[in-house]
Amino acid sequence: LTALHCAGVFSEKDFLMLSYKRGELMAQAAKIPGSMTAVKTDVQQLQELIDTWGFDVVIANHNGPTQAVLSGPTGSIIKAEEELAKNRIPFQRLRVGTAFHSHVVGGSVEEFTAYLADRSFSAPHTKVFANKTAEIYPRSPQQIKKILAEQIASPVRFVEMIEAMHE
Repeated sequence: LTALHCAGVFSEKDFLMLSYKRGELMAQAAKIPGSMTAVKTDVQQLQELIDTWGFDVVIANHNGPTQAVLSGPTGSIIKAEEELAKNRIPFQRLRVGTAFHSHVVGGSVEEFTAYLADRSFSAPHTKVFANKTAEIYPRSPQQIKKILAEQIASPVRFVEMIEAMHE
């Protein structure tokens, strides 16, 4: 939201209103049981493990070469942590309200989409990268709104985004 505001996509007033609404939706979502845990390992290795476990967890954040965050229902995160411990892979439970950037908070997407529909957006005057796509936001205000709403329940592709910015 901050980067889009700085790129002229919406006014300061709308920036504050959007930030407040998104925070409100995340506070509501925090009532849904979910957890996140930071994992210190190669993200490809982690994804292979997730695929073999079959637990309801996703890589919610790929933050660096050897650091990712798992997100999902608390029971699934507990099972994943047990498997990580068996494999001697370091992890640290995060103190968060729920399983952000996963389907657990997916109910917020529709409400944020509806809220965004009534807001005035413009095309950005500079490049801004989206966490969801790791690509530059399109110029279309409608497409920006769609991506912005979907980001709530989508993984953060931080490493890919930084690499795209570098390119």
